[in-house]
Amino acid sequence: MDTYTAAQELKTELGTVLDETATVVDLDPALINSALTAGRQAIVVRPPVVNYPTRFAAEADWTLILVPGITDLARAWGALDAMLADVMQAVDVDTVTPSQYQTAGGTLYPAFSVTFTQPYNL
Repeated sequence: MDTYTAAQELKTELGTVLDETATVVDLDPALINSALTAGRQAIVVRPPVVNYPTRFAAEADWTLILVPGITDLARAWGALDAMLADVMQAVDVDTVTPSQYQTAGGTLYPAFSVTFTQPYNL
Protein backbone atom coordinates (compact mmCIF):
# COMPACT_ATOMS: atom_id res chain seq x y z
CA MET A 1 0.00 0.00 0.00
CA ASP A 2 1.32 3.48 -0.80
CA THR A 3 1.56 6.13 1.93
CA TYR A 4 -1.18 8.30 0.40
CA THR A 5 -3.67 5.43 0.55
CA ALA A 6 -2.58 4.68 4.13
CA ALA A 7 -3.16 8.36 5.03
CA GLN A 8 -6.63 8.24 3.48
CA GLU A 9 -7.43 5.15 5.56
CA LEU A 10 -6.19 6.90 8.70
CA LYS A 11 -8.37 9.91 7.85
CA THR A 12 -11.40 7.61 7.55
CA GLU A 13 -10.55 5.83 10.80
CA LEU A 14 -10.30 9.14 12.67
CA GLY A 15 -13.63 10.21 11.19
CA THR A 16 -15.34 7.30 12.94
CA VAL A 17 -14.46 8.64 16.41
CA LEU A 18 -14.85 12.38 15.78
CA ASP A 19 -17.89 14.59 15.39
CA GLU A 20 -17.54 15.25 11.64
CA THR A 21 -19.83 18.28 11.85
CA ALA A 22 -17.37 19.95 14.25
CA THR A 23 -14.02 18.53 13.13
CA VAL A 24 -12.43 18.43 9.69
CA VAL A 25 -9.76 15.75 9.15
CA ASP A 26 -7.75 16.14 5.98
CA LEU A 27 -4.39 15.87 4.28
CA ASP A 28 -4.88 19.16 2.40
CA PRO A 29 -3.86 22.32 4.33
CA ALA A 30 -6.16 24.44 2.12
CA LEU A 31 -9.21 22.56 3.41
CA ILE A 32 -7.90 22.79 6.96
CA ASN A 33 -7.40 26.55 6.64
CA SER A 34 -10.95 27.15 5.43
CA ALA A 35 -12.34 25.03 8.28
CA LEU A 36 -10.37 27.02 10.85
CA THR A 37 -11.51 30.30 9.32
CA ALA A 38 -15.09 29.07 9.79
CA GLY A 39 -14.34 28.33 13.48
CA ARG A 40 -14.30 24.53 13.15
CA GLN A 41 -11.78 22.14 14.69
CA ALA A 42 -9.28 20.49 12.38
CA ILE A 43 -6.79 17.65 12.28
CA VAL A 44 -3.99 17.69 9.73
CA VAL A 45 -2.69 14.25 8.71
CA ARG A 46 0.99 14.62 7.77
CA PRO A 47 2.75 12.14 5.48
CA PRO A 48 4.39 9.40 7.55
CA VAL A 49 8.04 8.64 8.09
CA VAL A 50 8.47 5.00 7.04
CA ASN A 51 11.10 2.94 8.88
CA TYR A 52 12.35 -0.51 7.89
CA PRO A 53 13.53 -2.34 11.03
CA THR A 54 14.01 -5.44 8.86
CA ARG A 55 13.94 -6.15 5.13
CA PHE A 56 10.47 -7.64 5.42
CA ALA A 57 8.78 -5.28 7.86
CA ALA A 58 8.02 -1.58 7.89
CA GLU A 59 6.55 0.88 10.36
CA ALA A 60 4.88 4.21 9.67
CA ASP A 61 5.53 7.04 12.14
CA TRP A 62 2.53 9.36 11.83
CA THR A 63 2.06 12.95 12.95
CA LEU A 64 -1.33 14.53 13.44
CA ILE A 65 -1.71 18.25 14.09
CA LEU A 66 -4.77 18.91 16.27
CA VAL A 67 -6.08 22.47 15.91
CA PRO A 68 -9.15 23.54 17.90
CA GLY A 69 -10.13 26.56 15.77
CA ILE A 70 -9.74 28.87 18.77
CA THR A 71 -6.84 31.33 19.01
CA ASP A 72 -7.22 32.02 22.75
CA LEU A 73 -4.86 29.63 24.57
CA ALA A 74 -6.96 29.25 27.72
CA ARG A 75 -10.07 28.22 25.76
CA ALA A 76 -8.09 26.22 23.20
CA TRP A 77 -6.38 24.08 25.83
CA GLY A 78 -9.61 22.41 26.97
CA ALA A 79 -10.67 21.85 23.35
CA LEU A 80 -7.27 20.29 22.57
CA ASP A 81 -7.60 17.90 25.51
CA ALA A 82 -11.06 16.86 24.28
CA MET A 83 -9.78 16.35 20.72
CA LEU A 84 -6.87 14.28 22.02
CA ALA A 85 -9.24 12.05 24.01
CA ASP A 86 -11.20 11.39 20.81
CA VAL A 87 -8.05 10.65 18.78
CA MET A 88 -6.86 8.23 21.45
CA GLN A 89 -9.95 6.12 20.77
CA ALA A 90 -8.64 5.48 17.25
CA VAL A 91 -4.85 5.25 17.63
CA ASP A 92 -2.25 4.37 20.27
CA VAL A 93 -0.57 7.73 20.85
CA ASP A 94 3.19 7.81 21.51
CA THR A 95 3.77 11.52 22.20
CA VAL A 96 1.84 14.77 22.42
CA THR A 97 3.76 18.01 21.99
CA PRO A 98 2.33 21.52 22.30
CA SER A 99 2.77 23.41 19.06
CA GLN A 100 1.16 26.03 16.83
CA TYR A 101 -0.54 25.93 13.47
CA GLN A 102 -0.38 28.92 11.14
CA THR A 103 -2.91 29.39 8.36
CA ALA A 104 -2.03 30.79 4.95
CA GLY A 105 -3.52 34.08 6.18
CA GLY A 106 -1.04 34.20 9.07
CA THR A 107 -3.39 33.37 11.96
CA LEU A 108 -1.65 31.34 14.68
CA TYR A 109 -3.64 28.68 16.53
CA PRO A 110 -2.55 26.69 19.59
CA ALA A 111 -2.17 23.05 18.57
CA PHE A 112 -1.00 19.62 19.64
CA SER A 113 1.41 17.59 17.54
CA VAL A 114 0.49 13.95 18.12
CA THR A 115 2.74 11.10 17.03
CA PHE A 116 2.16 7.36 16.87
CA THR A 117 3.56 4.33 15.08
CA GLN A 118 1.67 1.70 13.13
CA PRO A 119 2.82 -1.33 11.14
CA TYR A 120 3.07 -0.40 7.47
CA ASN A 121 2.07 -2.97 4.85
CA LEU A 122 4.55 -3.06 2.01
